[in-house]
Amino acid sequence: FDPEDHKQEKLDSGISTGYENMDNILDGGPSIKSLNAVMGESNIGKSIFLANFAVNAVKNGHNTAFITAEMADKKVIKRLGANMLNIKMSDYDKASRDSASIKKRLNNINSGGVLPTGKLFIKEYPTSEATVADLEGYINELEESIGEKIKFVIVDYINILADQRGASSENTYVRIKNIAEDLRAMMVRGEHVGWTVTQVNGSGLESSDLNQTNIAESKALIHTCDTLFGLIQTPDMYADEKYYLKSIKVRDSGGKYVRIGFDINYD
Repeated sequence: FDPEDHKQEKLDSGISTGYENMDNILDGGPSIKSLNAVMGESNIGKSIFLANFAVNAVKNGHNTAFITAEMADKKVIKRLGANMLNIKMSDYDKASRDSASIKKRLNNINSGGVLPTGKLFIKEYPTSEATVADLEGYINELEESIGEKIKFVIVDYINILADQRGASSENTYVRIKNIAEDLRAMMVRGEHVGWTVTQVNGSGLESSDLNQTNIAESKALIHTCDTLFGLIQTPDMYADEKYYLKSIKVRDSGGKYVRIGFDINYD
C-alpha cells in the first residue's frame, strides 16, 4: 500500500537482444534476473544464435561471459570473431594470424557507437563436468577481478551441465529440473540476463512448427525459464538460408506464439 513500491525499477527493464522484433515481443528485451532459452534440433544453429546474442550484447556496451561445455573455446572465439570482426569463417584461420589486422578490426568494433564496447569473456568446461556452482564461482571471480558486473551470461548448453544436487543421469526430468532451477537462481542472485539452448525431441526434427511438447529430456526447463523460443528450419529453409524463431513461452508480455523471420549467412 505504498505507491512508491509500484514503480518498476530500471534494473528490471528489458535489455536489448540486438534484434528489434525480439525486443518488441519481450517488452524491450529479456529482463535482468531471467533465464531465457532457445530450443532446436541438433546442428540447426542454436550456438550461432547464442554467439549473435553475445556479440550484440558486447556492441551494446554490456559485459558478457560465454560459457561453453560443448565446443572448444577457440572454436567459440572463431564464431564470435567472424561475426564481430566481419571475417569469413573460411578465411578466419589465416586472418587470425595477422595480429596487426585483428587489432585494427578490434579497435573499429564500436567506432561511432554511443556506448563503450562491453568486455567479452569465453570459458570452456568439459562436457557434463561443470555444475552451476562452478559457473557461478567463475562469474563471481571474474567480476571481482575486473571490478565490474557481468550483464549477460550465455551457457552452451544446459543439458550438458552436471547436476550439483546429484540426481541420477537416468532421471532426466529431475536432472534438468535441478540444473534449470539452479541456473535461474544464479541469474537472480547475480542480476544477470541468462541465455541457454536445449534440444528438441524426435517429433521436432525438420518440423515446420514447434511447441512445448517438442522439448527433449525434461519439460521442467519450460516450467523454470522465463522465455522459450523455438528455432525452426525446414530443409527448404536451410537451402534459402532462412530461420523462424517462434516464441513459445513469454512470461511477462503478450508476444506468445509470434514468429520472427531471420536470414542467416553461415560464413
